[in-house]
Amino acid sequence: MKKIFLLASFLPAFSQAQNTFRIEGRIISDSAIHGYIYMNHYLNGTHGTYQMDSALIENNSYHFEGRMTDGADRAVIHWNRRPMKLDTGMKAYRSMAVWVGAGDDAHVEHTADYHNIKITSSPVQAQLDSLSHEISLKQRPFDKVIDDFVRAHPSSWVSYIALDQEVRHHDISPESAASLYDALTPSLKQYEYVQALGDLVGLYAGRGDVSAKDLTLDDASGKPVSLASYRGKYVLLDFWASWCGPCRAENPNVLQAYNDYSARNFTVLSVSMDKVRDAWLKAVSEDKLPWTQVSDLKAFDGPAAREYKVNAIPANFLIDPSGKIIATNLRGMELSRKLAEVLK
Repeated sequence: MKKIFLLASFLPAFSQAQNTFRIEGRIISDSAIHGYIYMNHYLNGTHGTYQMDSALIENNSYHFEGRMTDGADRAVIHWNRRPMKLDTGMKAYRSMAVWVGAGDDAHVEHTADYHNIKITSSPVQAQLDSLSHEISLKQRPFDKVIDDFVRAHPSSWVSYIALDQEVRHHDISPESAASLYDALTPSLKQYEYVQALGDLVGLYAGRGDVSAKDLTLDDASGKPVSLASYRGKYVLLDFWASWCGPCRAENPNVLQAYNDYSARNFTVLSVSMDKVRDAWLKAVSEDKLPWTQVSDLKAFDGPAAREYKVNAIPANFLIDPSGKIIATNLRGMELSRKLAEVLK
């Protein structure tokens, strides 16, 4: 993974209390830019409640003010569908991201095509940039950099972000993940998504209650399917979506494992995080997935995502015949290797 702090995907906001953040922006241009610019961010955790705001540009400056849960959130500033003349002669980008904490007043500068970016007055962004820079120097082992940062900043949102990404991508041993999570302060652990990380670390490290929670969702024909009905088999509970590129890239690996082990008491139950039925079923057909597919088309707002605290995909849980979760987030050939181990 070794690139977690570029943060290409949305990560959670935190807590239940609402707080205001502000972003003051200035567009660097020799010509006047008018009209509107846009910002996306999430309330109540990643994919909880999606928010898109617009701001009027005056004298090449704009102002966003939003409310979010305590902690930090990733705001994406973009042109939406507005056609723009992008004239720096460099590769044109149509968006930029800035991390802001609750109560922050962040200041950003950029060209119309999001070059020459300067972000100030955002402590979360500053910490992320500093950590990313140290990782990029490659002067110390990656794992050592992360370990030292988390232990030196146990109440920092950046420590949560770093550890969350390491655990989800299996870039850290279960023992180290548990040790670093234990090092986080109680004040940080009071928040919902930090607690979800604790549950994930518990599954990864094999401690605490690892029983799979039952869920029932409809398949493509409208027939209810329960996870409990799979008791007695090894089952991969797989969360994915048609619009998720990494999920689609993982499907061939899951299909290979299914073909190799479906005759040996293994199967897959896929839960789609789609909201559009046609897109979901088209992806199933295109990727030639033969196992049962279910969805309530509520994406991350649905009960399945909430029960399993899924706030990013792909995500999966390998469940044994007794209903115990024995592995999480198996990627690439990890799934086949794990199945080879348990299905001897």
